[in-house]
Amino acid sequence: MLFTESIKTALDSIKSNATRSFLTALAIIIGIASVIAMLSIGSSAQQALENEIDALGGRILSVYAGQTRRGGVKGSYAPLEIKDAESLRRFTDFAWEIAPEMKDRRQIQFGNANYSAQIGGYWSNHASARGYVVEEGRFFSEDEDLSRRRVAVIGADNEINGLTLGGVGNGTTINNVEVIANSDDGIEFFGGTVDVSNALVWACGDDLLDIDQAYSGTISNSIVLAGANSDHGMEIDGPEGTFSDQFTLNNITLVGYFDADGGEYADYRSNAMGASNNVAAYNFFAGKDVELDNDGVATNYNDGLLTFGTWEIEVPDGDSLEAIFNNKADNVTVTGFGSTASNVAAGSQTVGCDTSALAWTFANAAAGLGW
Repeated sequence: MLFTESIKTALDSIKSNATRSFLTALAIIIGIASVIAMLSIGSSAQQALENEIDALGGRILSVYAGQTRRGGVKGSYAPLEIKDAESLRRFTDFAWEIAPEMKDRRQIQFGNANYSAQIGGYWSNHASARGYVVEEGRFFSEDEDLSRRRVAVIGADNEINGLTLGGVGNGTTINNVEVIANSDDGIEFFGGTVDVSNALVWACGDDLLDIDQAYSGTISNSIVLAGANSDHGMEIDGPEGTFSDQFTLNNITLVGYFDADGGEYADYRSNAMGASNNVAAYNFFAGKDVELDNDGVATNYNDGLLTFGTWEIEVPDGDSLEAIFNNKADNVTVTGFGSTASNVAAGSQTVGCDTSALAWTFANAAAGLGW
């Protein structure tokens, strides 16, 4: 009886205050719908990011050569060989695919034309192990591999950057930028004077930061994180034509992909001019370098047009600062290249990006980076 009277009283109250009751119900409906929409958008975006990361190798276990360390003493360096992969392939207790690979950047020449490209040597199961699909043609077969046929799989000509800044300047500043899993470069600067700060670039398919054509702005407080297919953390070219100017890098963190196929730290080439200050780097594999690519950029270094401030690098086992800072010029020698760098573990580095300024990024939320 009491329940029936309560229902009757409630209905009478709603009828006598129809407008207020309608607005209250509408507010509740809108609020619930908003929460559902926000959760759906966030879940969809997170799934999209997870799919992109998975496509870069989320289910791939990478094995690389290294050194043992016991009591502060390093053991001998044991290189990996094809016979190691063949031994693993004969072990059939697990449903795995063994796909060794070797990659490096080389100059390709045809007639009078030449092009610098990343070239890899693979087994015929590379595409299936990585989950790649060949858009046109086919991957080479095991028979072609065993018979050493001269075959190659050429990558798609994808030159679409995550963010392209072509000649942007005249007081322009850009703050808070995030580029994730782009197929080509993360952010590329074609000249201009635009200043960029608080940028996060993660797991792109070529260079993460790319500077060209006498870019003369400042990139500050930014972090780049390599993926399995990334090339250089930074690729920096110099002027083209008669105009020349200098870039500035302040407080940059380079994070490698801790795998034999991860990219290089940085490549300074084509008469690059500018200053690279307060750079931190870690998680790179031994054998990767910060290189002066040719005579022109080595000459600019000697002339003080290309300078390096403080660099703090977590030097991987089997490597050294002297090997990391690598002059590849054919005819120009340099002195002091890498002298401003020191070996500092990742958790103790005092330079580089202040990641607390990147707490807003979706990558921080989705990957739980804790910034």
